[in-house]
Amino acid sequence: MARIRDAEALKWGNGNFDLDRETLNHLVSRDADASLSFDIFLDLKAYQSAPEMLVEAFDRLLSQPFQDWHLVLLRGDQAAEKVTEIADFYAVQDDRITALDLGNHGIWSLALAERFHSSGADFCVLIGKPVYPSKGFLQAIVQEHRHYRKSMLYYCDAVEVDDALNIEALLLNKPWDQTLLQQRDATGGVVVVDRDILARVQPDGRQGDRWYHDLLVQLSRVIPAPQVTHLPYPLVAVKGGEAVDHERGTLPAVSAHPMVSVIIPTRDGLALMQKVFEGLEQVTNYPNLEIIVIDNGSEKPETLEFFAEKAKQAHVRILRIDAPFNFSSLNNQAAEAANGELLLFLNNDIEMTDPEWLGHMVTALQSANAGAVGALLYYPDGRIQHAGAVIGAEAGVATHLGLKEEPVWMDTSGMGMEAQELSAVTAACMLTPRDLFLSMKGFDPALQVAYNDVDYCLRLRELGRKVLIVPKATLIHHESATRTDDLNPENRERALAEVARMQTRWFNSLRRDPQFHPCLSMAAPGFTPREDLRYRPYWHVDRVPDML
Repeated sequence: MARIRDAEALKWGNGNFDLDRETLNHLVSRDADASLSFDIFLDLKAYQSAPEMLVEAFDRLLSQPFQDWHLVLLRGDQAAEKVTEIADFYAVQDDRITALDLGNHGIWSLALAERFHSSGADFCVLIGKPVYPSKGFLQAIVQEHRHYRKSMLYYCDAVEVDDALNIEALLLNKPWDQTLLQQRDATGGVVVVDRDILARVQPDGRQGDRWYHDLLVQLSRVIPAPQVTHLPYPLVAVKGGEAVDHERGTLPAVSAHPMVSVIIPTRDGLALMQKVFEGLEQVTNYPNLEIIVIDNGSEKPETLEFFAEKAKQAHVRILRIDAPFNFSSLNNQAAEAANGELLLFLNNDIEMTDPEWLGHMVTALQSANAGAVGALLYYPDGRIQHAGAVIGAEAGVATHLGLKEEPVWMDTSGMGMEAQELSAVTAACMLTPRDLFLSMKGFDPALQVAYNDVDYCLRLRELGRKVLIVPKATLIHHESATRTDDLNPENRERALAEVARMQTRWFNSLRRDPQFHPCLSMAAPGFTPREDLRYRPYWHVDRVPDML
Protein backbone atom coordinates (compact mmCIF):
# COMPACT_ATOMS: atom_id res chain seq x y z
CA MET A 1 0.00 0.00 0.00
CA ALA A 2 1.35 3.42 -0.97
CA ARG A 3 0.26 6.48 1.02
CA ILE A 4 0.12 9.61 -1.18
CA ARG A 5 -0.43 13.19 0.02
CA ASP A 6 0.40 15.05 -3.20
CA ALA A 7 -2.13 17.87 -3.81
CA GLU A 8 -2.86 16.97 -7.44
CA ALA A 9 -3.21 13.30 -6.56
CA LEU A 10 -5.67 14.16 -3.78
CA LYS A 11 -7.72 16.19 -6.25
CA TRP A 12 -7.78 13.16 -8.55
CA GLY A 13 -8.74 10.95 -5.62
CA ASN A 14 -11.60 13.23 -4.59
CA GLY A 15 -12.91 13.11 -8.14
CA ASN A 16 -12.89 9.33 -8.09
CA PHE A 17 -14.35 8.92 -4.61
CA ASP A 18 -17.54 10.94 -4.78
CA LEU A 19 -19.15 11.54 -8.15
CA ASP A 20 -22.03 13.97 -8.51
CA ARG A 21 -25.56 12.57 -8.35
CA GLU A 22 -26.28 13.25 -12.02
CA THR A 23 -23.29 11.17 -13.16
CA LEU A 24 -24.15 8.33 -10.81
CA ASN A 25 -27.78 8.26 -11.92
CA HIS A 26 -26.67 8.15 -15.54
CA LEU A 27 -24.41 5.17 -14.86
CA VAL A 28 -27.13 3.30 -13.02
CA SER A 29 -29.66 3.91 -15.79
CA ARG A 30 -27.14 2.68 -18.35
CA ASP A 31 -26.71 -0.57 -16.40
CA ALA A 32 -30.32 -0.97 -15.27
CA ASP A 33 -30.44 -4.42 -16.83
CA ALA A 34 -27.15 -5.59 -15.32
CA SER A 35 -28.99 -8.21 -13.21
CA LEU A 36 -26.37 -8.19 -10.46
CA SER A 37 -27.10 -8.29 -6.75
CA PHE A 38 -24.99 -8.00 -3.62
CA ASP A 39 -25.10 -9.34 -0.08
CA ILE A 40 -22.97 -7.09 2.13
CA PHE A 41 -21.49 -8.58 5.31
CA LEU A 42 -20.33 -5.96 7.82
CA ASP A 43 -18.40 -6.74 11.02
CA LEU A 44 -19.89 -4.47 13.70
CA LYS A 45 -17.11 -5.14 16.17
CA ALA A 46 -14.59 -3.62 13.74
CA TYR A 47 -16.27 -0.21 14.26
CA GLN A 48 -16.03 -0.11 18.06
CA SER A 49 -13.27 2.51 17.99
CA ALA A 50 -14.86 4.50 15.15
CA PRO A 51 -18.69 4.63 15.48
CA GLU A 52 -18.80 7.72 13.26
CA MET A 53 -17.44 5.58 10.42
CA LEU A 54 -20.33 3.15 10.95
CA VAL A 55 -22.88 5.97 10.67
CA GLU A 56 -21.26 7.08 7.43
CA ALA A 57 -21.22 3.51 6.13
CA PHE A 58 -24.97 3.15 6.71
CA ASP A 59 -25.76 6.54 5.18
CA ARG A 60 -23.72 5.86 2.07
CA LEU A 61 -25.11 2.39 1.55
CA LEU A 62 -28.65 3.76 1.80
CA SER A 63 -27.80 6.49 -0.72
CA GLN A 64 -26.17 4.21 -3.29
CA PRO A 65 -27.85 4.80 -6.67
CA PHE A 66 -27.42 1.05 -7.25
CA GLN A 67 -29.85 -0.44 -4.77
CA ASP A 68 -29.99 -4.21 -5.39
CA TRP A 69 -28.31 -5.16 -2.13
CA HIS A 70 -28.92 -6.68 1.31
CA LEU A 71 -26.87 -5.83 4.38
CA VAL A 72 -26.05 -8.51 6.97
CA LEU A 73 -24.75 -7.12 10.27
CA LEU A 74 -22.36 -9.54 11.96
CA ARG A 75 -22.97 -9.30 15.68
CA GLY A 76 -20.81 -10.85 18.35
CA ASP A 77 -21.21 -10.83 22.11
CA GLN A 78 -18.64 -8.07 22.58
CA ALA A 79 -20.07 -5.30 20.40
CA ALA A 80 -19.86 -1.87 22.04
CA GLU A 81 -23.11 -0.31 23.23
CA LYS A 82 -22.74 2.71 20.92
CA VAL A 83 -22.21 0.48 17.87
CA THR A 84 -25.24 -1.64 18.82
CA GLU A 85 -27.41 1.47 19.14
CA ILE A 86 -26.36 2.71 15.70
CA ALA A 87 -26.99 -0.70 14.12
CA ASP A 88 -30.43 -1.01 15.75
CA PHE A 89 -31.42 2.47 14.57
CA TYR A 90 -30.62 1.77 10.93
CA ALA A 91 -31.98 -1.80 10.97
CA VAL A 92 -35.51 -0.49 11.47
CA GLN A 93 -35.13 2.01 8.63
CA ASP A 94 -34.79 -0.57 5.85
CA ASP A 95 -35.97 -4.18 5.67
CA ARG A 96 -32.90 -5.05 3.59
CA ILE A 97 -30.82 -4.75 6.76
CA THR A 98 -30.72 -7.90 8.88
CA ALA A 99 -28.50 -9.15 11.69
CA LEU A 100 -26.65 -12.41 12.14
CA ASP A 101 -26.05 -12.98 15.84
CA LEU A 102 -22.95 -15.14 16.20
CA GLY A 103 -22.89 -15.06 20.01
CA ASN A 104 -19.57 -16.12 21.46
CA HIS A 105 -18.57 -18.25 18.49
CA GLY A 106 -16.56 -15.52 16.81
CA ILE A 107 -17.22 -14.05 13.40
CA TRP A 108 -15.54 -16.74 11.29
CA SER A 109 -17.86 -19.59 12.24
CA LEU A 110 -20.07 -22.19 10.61
CA ALA A 111 -23.03 -19.84 11.02
CA LEU A 112 -21.36 -17.26 8.79
CA ALA A 113 -20.24 -19.90 6.29
CA GLU A 114 -23.80 -21.21 6.06
CA ARG A 115 -25.06 -17.66 5.50
CA PHE A 116 -22.58 -17.25 2.64
CA HIS A 117 -23.77 -20.49 1.07
CA SER A 118 -27.46 -19.61 1.38
CA SER A 119 -26.98 -16.18 -0.17
CA GLY A 120 -29.04 -15.59 -3.28
CA ALA A 121 -26.84 -12.70 -4.43
CA ASP A 122 -24.30 -12.79 -7.24
CA PHE A 123 -21.55 -11.27 -5.09
CA CYS A 124 -20.80 -11.02 -1.40
CA VAL A 125 -19.18 -7.80 -0.16
CA LEU A 126 -17.06 -8.49 2.91
CA ILE A 127 -16.27 -5.54 5.19
CA GLY A 128 -13.80 -6.49 7.89
CA LYS A 129 -12.36 -3.09 8.85
CA PRO A 130 -13.90 0.26 9.95
CA VAL A 131 -14.42 1.75 6.47
CA TYR A 132 -17.24 3.33 4.52
CA PRO A 133 -17.89 3.07 0.79
CA SER A 134 -18.18 5.86 -1.73
CA LYS A 135 -21.68 6.43 -3.05
CA GLY A 136 -20.68 4.85 -6.33
CA PHE A 137 -18.94 1.81 -4.87
CA LEU A 138 -21.47 -0.82 -5.99
CA GLN A 139 -21.95 0.82 -9.36
CA ALA A 140 -18.18 0.73 -9.96
CA ILE A 141 -18.19 -3.04 -9.38
CA VAL A 142 -21.18 -3.46 -11.69
CA GLN A 143 -19.48 -1.40 -14.37
CA GLU A 144 -16.21 -3.29 -14.07
CA HIS A 145 -17.92 -6.68 -14.18
CA ARG A 146 -20.21 -5.81 -17.06
CA HIS A 147 -18.04 -3.69 -19.35
CA TYR A 148 -14.40 -4.45 -18.60
CA ARG A 149 -13.48 -7.64 -16.80
CA LYS A 150 -15.49 -10.43 -15.20
CA SER A 151 -13.65 -11.74 -12.13
CA MET A 152 -14.20 -13.86 -9.05
CA LEU A 153 -12.88 -11.20 -6.67
CA TYR A 154 -12.65 -7.40 -6.79
CA TYR A 155 -10.91 -4.96 -4.49
CA CYS A 156 -10.03 -1.28 -4.78
CA ASP A 157 -7.99 1.58 -3.37
CA ALA A 158 -8.99 3.93 -0.57
CA VAL A 159 -8.90 7.47 0.70
CA GLU A 160 -7.71 8.20 4.22
CA VAL A 161 -9.90 10.59 6.21
CA ASP A 162 -9.38 12.60 9.41
CA ASP A 163 -11.73 12.80 12.42
CA ALA A 164 -13.98 15.21 10.50
CA LEU A 165 -14.03 12.75 7.55
CA ASN A 166 -12.03 15.09 5.33
CA ILE A 167 -9.83 13.32 2.79
CA GLU A 168 -6.15 13.75 3.64
CA ALA A 169 -4.36 10.99 1.71
CA LEU A 170 -4.67 8.37 -1.00
CA LEU A 171 -4.02 4.74 -0.12
CA LEU A 172 -3.07 2.80 -3.25
CA ASN A 173 -3.08 -0.97 -2.79
CA LYS A 174 -0.66 -3.37 -4.45
CA PRO A 175 -1.70 -5.69 -7.25
CA TRP A 176 -2.91 -9.04 -5.89
CA ASP A 177 -0.07 -10.65 -3.95
CA GLN A 178 -0.68 -14.06 -2.39
CA THR A 179 2.60 -13.98 -0.47
CA LEU A 180 1.85 -10.61 1.10
CA LEU A 181 -1.69 -11.70 1.94
CA GLN A 182 -0.36 -14.56 4.06
CA GLN A 183 1.16 -11.93 6.34
CA ARG A 184 -1.33 -9.05 6.34
CA ASP A 185 -4.44 -7.70 4.68
CA ALA A 186 -3.45 -5.97 1.44
CA THR A 187 -6.98 -5.09 0.29
CA GLY A 188 -7.87 -2.20 2.59
CA GLY A 189 -10.60 -4.09 4.47
CA VAL A 190 -13.17 -4.65 1.69
CA VAL A 191 -13.44 -7.33 -1.00
CA VAL A 192 -16.23 -8.29 -3.38
CA VAL A 193 -16.31 -12.05 -3.96
CA ASP A 194 -18.31 -14.28 -6.29
CA ARG A 195 -20.78 -16.06 -3.99
CA ASP A 196 -20.05 -19.50 -5.42
CA ILE A 197 -16.35 -19.25 -4.63
CA LEU A 198 -17.12 -18.77 -0.92
CA ALA A 199 -18.43 -22.33 -0.84
CA ARG A 200 -14.84 -23.48 -1.27
CA VAL A 201 -13.47 -21.97 1.93
CA GLN A 202 -13.91 -23.30 5.47
CA PRO A 203 -14.06 -21.24 8.67
CA ASP A 204 -11.25 -21.43 11.20
CA GLY A 205 -12.72 -20.71 14.62
CA ARG A 206 -9.23 -20.27 16.07
CA GLN A 207 -8.80 -17.01 14.17
CA GLY A 208 -11.19 -14.99 16.36
CA ASP A 209 -11.07 -11.33 15.32
CA ARG A 210 -8.71 -12.21 12.48
CA TRP A 211 -11.56 -13.74 10.45
CA TYR A 212 -11.24 -11.29 7.56
CA HIS A 213 -7.52 -11.90 7.13
CA ASP A 214 -7.94 -15.67 7.39
CA LEU A 215 -10.70 -15.58 4.79
CA LEU A 216 -8.45 -13.58 2.43
CA VAL A 217 -5.66 -16.14 2.84
CA GLN A 218 -8.03 -18.97 1.98
CA LEU A 219 -9.49 -17.10 -0.99
CA SER A 220 -6.00 -16.39 -2.32
CA ARG A 221 -5.36 -20.14 -2.40
CA VAL A 222 -8.48 -21.06 -4.39
CA ILE A 223 -8.86 -18.08 -6.73
CA PRO A 224 -6.36 -17.95 -9.62
CA ALA A 225 -4.59 -14.58 -9.78
CA PRO A 226 -6.00 -13.80 -13.27
CA GLN A 227 -9.48 -14.04 -11.72
CA VAL A 228 -8.79 -11.16 -9.33
CA THR A 229 -9.35 -7.55 -10.39
CA HIS A 230 -7.80 -4.63 -8.56
CA LEU A 231 -9.71 -1.46 -9.40
CA PRO A 232 -6.99 1.24 -9.30
CA TYR A 233 -9.36 3.87 -7.87
CA PRO A 234 -10.20 4.98 -4.30
CA LEU A 235 -13.74 3.75 -3.70
CA VAL A 236 -13.72 3.29 0.09
CA ALA A 237 -12.62 5.51 2.98
CA VAL A 238 -10.52 4.49 5.96
CA LYS A 239 -9.78 6.56 9.03
CA GLY A 240 -6.24 7.80 9.60
CA GLY A 241 -4.43 5.46 11.98
CA GLU A 242 -6.56 2.52 10.85
CA ALA A 243 -4.86 2.33 7.45
CA VAL A 244 -1.97 0.28 8.79
CA ASP A 245 -3.12 -3.26 9.33
CA HIS A 246 -2.19 -4.59 12.75
CA GLU A 247 -3.33 -8.14 11.97
CA ARG A 248 0.09 -9.42 11.00
CA GLY A 249 1.07 -12.99 10.30
CA THR A 250 4.22 -14.72 9.14
CA LEU A 251 5.17 -17.01 6.32
CA PRO A 252 5.05 -20.72 7.22
CA ALA A 253 8.25 -21.75 8.96
CA VAL A 254 10.47 -24.36 7.35
CA SER A 255 12.69 -26.65 9.36
CA ALA A 256 15.00 -27.84 6.57
CA HIS A 257 18.26 -26.06 5.84
CA PRO A 258 19.19 -26.93 2.24
CA MET A 259 22.75 -26.25 1.21
CA VAL A 260 23.20 -22.73 -0.14
CA SER A 261 26.07 -22.18 -2.57
CA VAL A 262 27.17 -18.56 -2.20
CA ILE A 263 28.70 -17.37 -5.48
CA ILE A 264 30.92 -14.27 -5.30
CA PRO A 265 32.71 -12.86 -8.36
CA THR A 266 35.79 -10.72 -7.65
CA ARG A 267 39.07 -9.45 -9.02
CA ASP A 268 41.45 -8.66 -6.18
CA GLY A 269 39.44 -6.46 -3.78
CA LEU A 270 41.04 -8.14 -0.78
CA ALA A 271 39.52 -5.86 1.87
CA LEU A 272 36.06 -6.43 0.46
CA MET A 273 36.50 -10.20 0.31
CA GLN A 274 37.78 -10.33 3.87
CA LYS A 275 34.64 -8.48 4.96
CA VAL A 276 32.39 -10.86 2.99
CA PHE A 277 34.03 -13.94 4.52
CA GLU A 278 33.76 -12.42 7.96
CA GLY A 279 30.06 -11.84 7.40
CA LEU A 280 29.39 -15.33 6.03
CA GLU A 281 31.47 -17.22 8.56
CA GLN A 282 31.11 -15.16 11.73
CA VAL A 283 27.87 -13.19 11.41
CA THR A 284 25.52 -15.32 9.31
CA ASN A 285 23.55 -17.85 11.33
CA TYR A 286 22.88 -20.44 8.61
CA PRO A 287 24.25 -23.96 9.11
CA ASN A 288 24.71 -25.25 5.55
CA LEU A 289 26.87 -23.03 3.34
CA GLU A 290 29.21 -23.57 0.43
CA ILE A 291 31.24 -20.51 -0.59
CA ILE A 292 32.41 -20.30 -4.19
CA VAL A 293 34.70 -17.40 -5.05
CA ILE A 294 35.03 -16.65 -8.75
CA ASP A 295 38.56 -15.28 -9.05
CA ASN A 296 38.35 -13.34 -12.27
CA GLY A 297 42.01 -12.51 -12.78
CA SER A 298 43.28 -11.42 -9.37
CA GLU A 299 46.99 -10.47 -9.47
CA LYS A 300 47.94 -9.04 -6.10
CA PRO A 301 50.04 -11.48 -4.04
CA GLU A 302 48.16 -10.75 -0.84
CA THR A 303 44.85 -11.58 -2.54
CA LEU A 304 46.19 -14.84 -3.97
CA GLU A 305 47.62 -15.77 -0.62
CA PHE A 306 44.27 -15.10 1.09
CA PHE A 307 42.45 -17.28 -1.44
CA ALA A 308 44.99 -20.08 -1.11
CA GLU A 309 44.50 -20.11 2.64
CA LYS A 310 40.71 -20.04 2.35
CA ALA A 311 40.71 -22.90 -0.17
CA LYS A 312 41.97 -25.20 2.60
CA GLN A 313 38.55 -24.98 4.24
CA ALA A 314 36.14 -27.72 3.19
CA HIS A 315 33.23 -25.36 2.56
CA VAL A 316 35.24 -22.91 0.40
CA ARG A 317 36.13 -23.27 -3.27
CA ILE A 318 38.14 -20.84 -5.37
CA LEU A 319 37.11 -21.00 -9.02
CA ARG A 320 39.77 -19.32 -11.16
CA ILE A 321 38.41 -17.94 -14.47
CA ASP A 322 40.81 -15.76 -16.46
CA ALA A 323 38.52 -14.15 -19.01
CA PRO A 324 37.13 -10.68 -19.74
CA PHE A 325 34.60 -9.72 -17.10
CA ASN A 326 31.12 -10.95 -17.95
CA PHE A 327 28.90 -11.17 -14.88
CA SER A 328 26.46 -13.53 -16.54
CA SER A 329 29.02 -16.01 -17.89
CA LEU A 330 31.06 -16.06 -14.69
CA ASN A 331 28.04 -16.80 -12.51
CA ASN A 332 26.68 -19.38 -14.96
CA GLN A 333 29.95 -21.32 -14.80
CA ALA A 334 29.98 -21.20 -11.01
CA ALA A 335 26.37 -22.38 -10.88
CA GLU A 336 27.29 -25.44 -12.95
CA ALA A 337 30.04 -26.28 -10.47
CA ALA A 338 27.97 -25.63 -7.33
CA ASN A 339 26.82 -28.40 -4.99
CA GLY A 340 24.05 -26.51 -3.22
CA GLU A 341 20.35 -26.98 -3.76
CA LEU A 342 20.06 -23.19 -3.67
CA LEU A 343 22.28 -20.56 -5.28
CA LEU A 344 22.96 -17.20 -3.66
CA PHE A 345 24.47 -14.67 -6.06
CA LEU A 346 26.34 -12.16 -3.94
CA ASN A 347 28.41 -9.09 -4.80
CA ASN A 348 31.82 -8.82 -3.20
CA ASP A 349 30.85 -5.44 -1.70
CA ILE A 350 28.08 -6.77 0.57
CA GLU A 351 28.42 -6.48 4.35
CA MET A 352 26.38 -8.59 6.81
CA THR A 353 25.22 -7.33 10.18
CA ASP A 354 22.08 -9.42 10.87
CA PRO A 355 22.68 -13.12 11.66
CA GLU A 356 19.24 -14.17 10.38
CA TRP A 357 19.29 -12.49 6.95
CA LEU A 358 19.87 -15.68 4.93
CA GLY A 359 17.38 -17.70 6.97
CA HIS A 360 14.69 -15.14 6.13
CA MET A 361 15.48 -15.49 2.42
CA VAL A 362 15.44 -19.30 2.46
CA THR A 363 12.13 -19.34 4.37
CA ALA A 364 10.51 -16.99 1.84
CA LEU A 365 11.84 -18.94 -1.14
CA GLN A 366 10.53 -22.24 0.16
CA SER A 367 7.24 -21.20 1.74
CA ALA A 368 6.12 -19.09 -1.22
CA ASN A 369 7.40 -21.44 -3.92
CA ALA A 370 9.25 -18.49 -5.40
CA GLY A 371 11.72 -18.49 -8.26
CA ALA A 372 13.96 -15.82 -6.76
CA VAL A 373 14.13 -13.65 -3.66
CA GLY A 374 16.12 -10.53 -2.94
CA ALA A 375 17.11 -8.62 0.18
CA LEU A 376 16.64 -5.09 1.50
CA LEU A 377 19.98 -3.37 0.88
CA TYR A 378 21.21 -0.22 2.59
CA TYR A 379 23.99 2.20 1.75
CA PRO A 380 26.71 2.46 4.40
CA ASP A 381 25.15 5.77 5.53
CA GLY A 382 21.90 3.98 6.38
CA ARG A 383 19.75 5.06 3.44
CA ILE A 384 17.97 2.49 1.28
CA GLN A 385 19.82 1.29 -1.81
CA HIS A 386 17.42 -1.45 -2.96
CA ALA A 387 13.93 -2.47 -1.85
CA GLY A 388 13.20 -4.30 -5.08
CA ALA A 389 13.17 -3.14 -8.69
CA VAL A 390 10.50 -1.37 -10.70
CA ILE A 391 10.57 -2.04 -14.43
CA GLY A 392 9.21 0.12 -17.22
CA ALA A 393 9.97 2.57 -20.00
CA GLU A 394 9.87 5.53 -17.63
CA ALA A 395 12.66 3.90 -15.64
CA GLY A 396 14.76 3.28 -18.76
CA VAL A 397 14.66 -0.44 -18.04
CA ALA A 398 14.52 -0.65 -14.26
CA THR A 399 15.11 1.41 -11.17
CA HIS A 400 15.55 0.52 -7.51
CA LEU A 401 12.49 1.04 -5.34
CA GLY A 402 13.12 3.26 -2.32
CA LEU A 403 16.47 4.46 -3.68
CA LYS A 404 18.20 6.86 -1.25
CA GLU A 405 15.19 7.00 1.09
CA GLU A 406 15.60 6.87 4.85
CA PRO A 407 14.77 3.50 6.49
CA VAL A 408 11.51 4.87 7.93
CA TRP A 409 10.25 5.06 4.33
CA MET A 410 9.44 1.35 4.46
CA ASP A 411 6.70 2.17 6.98
CA THR A 412 5.66 5.69 6.01
CA SER A 413 5.27 4.70 2.37
CA GLY A 414 3.04 1.78 3.35
CA MET A 415 5.33 -0.83 1.81
CA GLY A 416 6.02 -2.48 5.16
CA MET A 417 8.54 -5.14 6.10
CA GLU A 418 6.71 -8.25 4.88
CA ALA A 419 7.96 -10.46 2.04
CA GLN A 420 6.10 -9.47 -1.10
CA GLU A 421 6.02 -9.95 -4.82
CA LEU A 422 7.78 -7.59 -7.23
CA SER A 423 8.81 -7.83 -10.86
CA ALA A 424 12.55 -8.01 -10.20
CA VAL A 425 15.30 -7.90 -7.58
CA THR A 426 19.01 -7.24 -7.86
CA ALA A 427 21.56 -10.04 -8.18
CA ALA A 428 23.77 -8.14 -5.78
CA CYS A 429 22.02 -10.52 -3.38
CA MET A 430 19.64 -12.98 -5.03
CA LEU A 431 18.63 -16.49 -3.94
CA THR A 432 17.26 -18.99 -6.48
CA PRO A 433 16.95 -22.78 -6.81
CA ARG A 434 19.95 -24.26 -8.66
CA ASP A 435 17.92 -26.70 -10.76
CA LEU A 436 15.61 -23.92 -11.88
CA PHE A 437 18.52 -21.62 -12.72
CA LEU A 438 20.24 -24.28 -14.80
CA SER A 439 17.04 -25.30 -16.58
CA MET A 440 16.67 -21.69 -17.69
CA LYS A 441 20.31 -21.59 -18.86
CA GLY A 442 21.16 -19.02 -16.22
CA PHE A 443 21.84 -15.37 -16.90
CA ASP A 444 21.97 -14.09 -20.48
CA PRO A 445 25.68 -13.77 -21.45
CA ALA A 446 24.75 -10.99 -23.89
CA LEU A 447 23.91 -8.91 -20.82
CA GLN A 448 27.49 -8.75 -19.63
CA VAL A 449 27.10 -6.30 -16.76
CA ALA A 450 23.65 -4.75 -16.42
CA TYR A 451 20.06 -6.05 -16.38
CA ASN A 452 20.99 -9.74 -16.36
CA ASP A 453 19.16 -10.03 -13.03
CA VAL A 454 16.09 -8.18 -14.32
CA ASP A 455 16.01 -10.37 -17.43
CA TYR A 456 16.24 -13.52 -15.29
CA CYS A 457 13.41 -12.33 -13.02
CA LEU A 458 11.18 -11.52 -15.98
CA ARG A 459 11.81 -14.97 -17.45
CA LEU A 460 10.88 -16.50 -14.09
CA ARG A 461 7.64 -14.57 -14.07
CA GLU A 462 6.92 -15.75 -17.60
CA LEU A 463 7.03 -19.28 -16.19
CA GLY A 464 4.61 -18.32 -13.45
CA ARG A 465 7.24 -18.24 -10.68
CA LYS A 466 7.21 -15.47 -8.09
CA VAL A 467 9.96 -12.96 -7.50
CA LEU A 468 10.01 -11.66 -3.92
CA ILE A 469 11.68 -8.95 -1.92
CA VAL A 470 12.31 -9.99 1.70
CA PRO A 471 12.73 -6.77 3.73
CA LYS A 472 13.57 -8.68 6.92
CA ALA A 473 16.78 -9.77 5.18
CA THR A 474 18.90 -6.62 5.55
CA LEU A 475 22.47 -6.07 4.37
CA ILE A 476 24.80 -3.19 3.60
CA HIS A 477 25.80 -2.70 -0.03
CA HIS A 478 28.90 -0.68 -0.80
CA GLU A 479 27.43 -0.22 -4.28
CA SER A 480 29.75 -0.81 -7.25
CA ALA A 481 32.85 -0.45 -5.13
CA THR A 482 34.89 -2.25 -7.77
CA ARG A 483 32.94 -1.37 -10.93
CA THR A 484 33.50 1.47 -13.37
CA ASP A 485 30.78 3.88 -14.46
CA ASP A 486 28.59 2.86 -17.40
CA LEU A 487 28.77 6.45 -18.65
CA ASN A 488 32.52 6.24 -19.19
CA PRO A 489 33.35 6.21 -22.93
CA GLU A 490 34.81 2.68 -22.80
CA ASN A 491 31.59 1.33 -21.26
CA ARG A 492 28.98 3.40 -23.07
CA GLU A 493 28.63 1.18 -26.15
CA ARG A 494 28.21 -1.95 -24.07
CA ALA A 495 25.69 -0.25 -21.75
CA LEU A 496 23.57 1.04 -24.64
CA ALA A 497 23.56 -2.41 -26.26
CA GLU A 498 22.28 -3.96 -23.02
CA VAL A 499 19.48 -1.40 -22.78
CA ALA A 500 18.53 -2.06 -26.42
CA ARG A 501 18.47 -5.82 -25.85
CA MET A 502 16.15 -5.47 -22.87
CA GLN A 503 13.84 -3.04 -24.65
CA THR A 504 13.59 -5.35 -27.66
CA ARG A 505 13.10 -8.56 -25.69
CA TRP A 506 10.71 -7.14 -23.12
CA PHE A 507 8.93 -4.47 -25.14
CA ASN A 508 5.45 -5.30 -23.81
CA SER A 509 6.58 -5.93 -20.23
CA LEU A 510 8.36 -2.59 -20.05
CA ARG A 511 5.22 -0.66 -20.93
CA ARG A 512 3.98 -0.99 -17.35
CA ASP A 513 5.21 -2.93 -14.36
CA PRO A 514 2.39 -5.39 -13.49
CA GLN A 515 3.46 -5.39 -9.82
CA PHE A 516 3.33 -1.59 -9.55
CA HIS A 517 0.28 0.65 -9.20
CA PRO A 518 -0.62 2.30 -12.53
CA CYS A 519 -1.05 5.70 -10.85
CA LEU A 520 2.55 5.71 -9.60
CA SER A 521 5.57 6.86 -11.56
CA MET A 522 8.07 4.18 -12.60
CA ALA A 523 10.69 6.89 -13.08
CA ALA A 524 10.81 7.79 -9.40
CA PRO A 525 12.40 5.46 -6.85
CA GLY A 526 9.70 6.00 -4.24
CA PHE A 527 5.91 6.04 -4.39
CA THR A 528 5.42 9.20 -6.43
CA PRO A 529 2.25 10.00 -8.44
CA ARG A 530 2.56 9.96 -12.21
CA GLU A 531 3.06 13.44 -13.63
CA ASP A 532 0.02 12.97 -15.90
CA LEU A 533 -2.24 11.79 -13.08
CA ARG A 534 -4.35 14.94 -13.23
CA TYR A 535 -5.25 14.11 -16.84
CA ARG A 536 -6.01 10.44 -16.28
CA PRO A 537 -9.66 9.35 -16.44
CA TYR A 538 -11.92 8.66 -13.52
CA TRP A 539 -13.43 5.20 -13.07
CA HIS A 540 -16.69 6.18 -14.75
CA VAL A 541 -14.96 7.34 -17.96
CA ASP A 542 -13.83 4.92 -20.69
CA ARG A 543 -10.35 3.98 -19.59
CA VAL A 544 -7.08 4.06 -21.49
CA PRO A 545 -5.38 0.62 -21.84
CA ASP A 546 -2.74 1.05 -19.14
CA MET A 547 -5.36 1.73 -16.49
CA LEU A 548 -7.02 -1.66 -17.00
